Amino acid sequence: MRARNRAHGVVVIVREARAADVAFLAGVILAAGRSHVSTSFWDLFLGRPGDGPVKALLERLVRSPHRSWWHRDQFLVVEEDGEPAAALSGFFPHDPGVRSPESALVQAVREIGFDDADTRRAFARAAPFFTCTMEPERDAWLVENVATRPQSRRRGHVAKLLPRILEQGRRRGFRRAQLTLFLGNVAAERAYEREGFRVVAERRHPDFEAAVGCPGLARMECPL
Repeated sequence: MRARNRAHGVVVIVREARAADVAFLAGVILAAGRSHVSTSFWDLFLGRPGDGPVKALLERLVRSPHRSWWHRDQFLVVEEDGEPAAALSGFFPHDPGVRSPESALVQAVREIGFDDADTRRAFARAAPFFTCTMEPERDAWLVENVATRPQSRRRGHVAKLLPRILEQGRRRGFRRAQLTLFLGNVAAERAYEREGFRVVAERRHPDFEAAVGCPGLARMECPL
């Protein structure tokens, strides 16, 4: 699926992700995970090692032969003059072909040398994040990993991507879509509201705020 238009002399294309996008998509996942704060689940999980090791783990998840929440096949990308500028993913998390987040993470960290004790410590470090997570509902299409590279922001790229990823869910027969938002990310909330999303639930916890830097997470939902 490709859509092309020209804005301010720049050729803009919306397309499915490719193998060559692995590093870019890892950066998108990390940027989405950090939202408007500085600490993501990934930073907690790996013990704040810096961007290099975090992106290396994310690249492994993106290109894995096993589909998970972070697999390349679930992403759409906006290109500007041939360079990826923004991306997001859409999928049904309970699809039998999609591995659970825990299973995918365990497999990925085993591949980089974590043993059982290392893995337990990683999940323990991420425990504050889990105080505010919400299990995806079984009848909803999930939108995740939404981010734009800094130099391409405020050009409407998310507005180009969202209708297309929502149409994928609609074609699969889903009647609603859900996404997770960091509380306090007002710009993102307004962008999603323009596409019909509304906040339907929130979770807050002091441990989450102490570790991440915002009060918690919100669930947004829109009809399809």
